[in-house]
Amino acid sequence: MAQTQGHATAVFSTPLPWEIPHVVGDCLHNTRSSLDYVVSALCAVVKCDPAKQHAAFPICENFAAFKKESRRPLANLTTDMVAEIERAQPYHSGQKAKITYLWALKELSNADKHREVAINYTAVFNPDPNIPTSPIGDGDALITDVKVNSHLVAGIAFKNGVWEGREVVRNIGLMIQYVSGLIPRFEKFF
Repeated sequence: MAQTQGHATAVFSTPLPWEIPHVVGDCLHNTRSSLDYVVSALCAVVKCDPAKQHAAFPICENFAAFKKESRRPLANLTTDMVAEIERAQPYHSGQKAKITYLWALKELSNADKHREVAINYTAVFNPDPNIPTSPIGDGDALITDVKVNSHLVAGIAFKNGVWEGREVVRNIGLMIQYVSGLIPRFEKFF
C-alpha cells in the first residue's frame, strides 16, 4: 500500500477570541517566572535579598551576554549555582540557540510584557490515501480504487518570529516540560 501525505492551510473568517492571547501570555509568563523563582530561592540559601540584586534567571544567546546580564541578578550566588544556570543557557546549542525552548520562552514572554502574544488560527489537512498496489498487466487500470481518510486538525499557532506557524498548545507544553526538567538540577543547592 502506497501512502502520501500533504497539507493545506485553511483561512478562518472568525476572529480569534480575545481571551486566547491573554491566556497564552499567562502560560508563558508563569513558566518564565518559575525560573526567576529558582534564583530567588537560591538567594535565600546564600542569605541575600533577591529584591536588592534584582534576582532573575538570565536567558542569553552567547557567553558574553550571559556574563553581562548575570552580573547583578546572580551577584551573591555561589560559583556552583551560577555555573548550573550557565549550563542551562541556549547558546550551548550553537547555531540552534534561537530555536531552543528556553530562547523561545524568553522571546515570547518578553513580547507578552509589551503587547499580547501574536497568534492566529491554524488548520492542517492530512490526507491519508489508501492506494492499493498490485502487479499491472496489459489492459489493467493503473489505480482501481482510492479511499482517502482525511483529518482536519485546527488549532492556534504563533504568528511571527522564529516560532511562526508552530502550534501554540503543543509547544507551550514542551516549554513547560523543558523548564520542569531544568528545575530539579537546582535541588542539590537546597
